[in-house]
Amino acid sequence: MVAEQDPSLKDAMKEANRMEDRWERCEAWRRLSGRIARVSVHLYARPGFHCEEIATKFSGQWILKAGYYDSDRGILLESEG
Repeated sequence: MVAEQDPSLKDAMKEANRMEDRWERCEAWRRLSGRIARVSVHLYARPGFHCEEIATKFSGQWILKAGYYDSDRGILLESEG
């Protein structure tokens, strides 16, 4: 996910995870699904690729670190520089 495209999304995800009732939590995540889809990017992992190099795990999602996404070119990997 490119969290910088929706700065308040991480806070909303934290809030959804804090809900104790599992059905309310499920509904909160369902409401967030559209926002998550809008900032999601996909890539094909190659042998030797480690997503920890370009992203951090957050609430079950991978959040790209700053500088690894360009709206014109997509995900920027070092080899593509």
